[in-house]
Amino acid sequence: MINISFDEPARGKKIVAAINSACKRLEGVDFAYTPYQIHYKGEASEKQWFYDNMELIMSSTSLKVMADGTQRMDAESIYSSITLSPKDDDESKLVSELLKDFKTLLKAEISRPFEEIAPSPEISSKKETVKIPKLTEEEEGRIKDGNIHILTIVQGEYGERITKYIADRGPDSWEVSTITLEKDLPDMIDDPAEFLPPDIPKADLLLPMQEESAAAQLIVDIAEAAQVRGVIAPIDNSDWLPEGMKNQIKRDLDERGIKSVFPRPFCILDEVGDVLIDQFAKRFGRPKLTLKWENDKITEVDILVDAACGSAKFVAEKLIGISLDEAVEKAGLAHHHFPCLAAMKVEPDLEDTLMHVSGLQIKMAVDKILEPERKKKVVYVDPDTF
Repeated sequence: MINISFDEPARGKKIVAAINSACKRLEGVDFAYTPYQIHYKGEASEKQWFYDNMELIMSSTSLKVMADGTQRMDAESIYSSITLSPKDDDESKLVSELLKDFKTLLKAEISRPFEEIAPSPEISSKKETVKIPKLTEEEEGRIKDGNIHILTIVQGEYGERITKYIADRGPDSWEVSTITLEKDLPDMIDDPAEFLPPDIPKADLLLPMQEESAAAQLIVDIAEAAQVRGVIAPIDNSDWLPEGMKNQIKRDLDERGIKSVFPRPFCILDEVGDVLIDQFAKRFGRPKLTLKWENDKITEVDILVDAACGSAKFVAEKLIGISLDEAVEKAGLAHHHFPCLAAMKVEPDLEDTLMHVSGLQIKMAVDKILEPERKKKVVYVDPDTF
């Protein structure tokens, strides 16, 4: 591992352009890149990146350029690991000369004015942003009446299960359509048209439920093609939609006038004050229940808001006949037996798994209802009576 230190801060796009330019100048090297999140150092502004923690990671077959810092913030340009692979088998040359040459070239490039670096078309060029028209009064009235068209993106069982449950349990006035993306898409998609379905239906709301981060690159293009006014992009597995990519997608959707939310996991979705997204959140999102009981035994459970995967309905059925004292614990246990779709990997910022966060939602929903009942049972002792 070799650190490259730079004295001057610069905009995120400049380092991307400099890396790309330096890579292209290296002889005998194949250059490839994939999206990532730029990290900032210390108190750097959102538009700047301090390069005092650039790392070059060397292996026997490739050179990878990584960027990191102590404070993560939204980046102006989002690009990730850059892999340089030698075109010949002389690994000793890669070890000795490639690192030296790249380091020299990168320092030279970053010292030049941005306009002289000439970033590659793949990085610098953007197609014209298409602004989606705002809802008309007629369209808003239709949506408030519950008549909405939902388009889901699926790649496998995760999206298929949720799409089926929404279609089966949602209001009859909802229309649910699906487009299926192929798997094993390339890490960097230069031309989205190559991977988009030929016929993308018009819709009001987009629910992307891809199962790989590469497919997330198509969300904005699909939203634009479908002319949706809202996007609910659940994050039940952060590998399928990393934080940096999520931030870039949100910015791109904002530029097009498309409201977006990214519930992590799906079952924490709440109403956000948007007429379209709220129509969905009133039916599917953070679980909300009502309970009825007799003699401290639950006799009836009504679901006001179900989880999009159906876990709230599953748990509700298991609570009938359970005592009030055991209800919260039994709710969590029942969720544990439900085939939850959230990932079991620990999220560093949450210090917990998304599956566990999901299970907590139904427990909290039950606990909120029973808390007033528990307070009634509290016995207070008056010292003056002794």
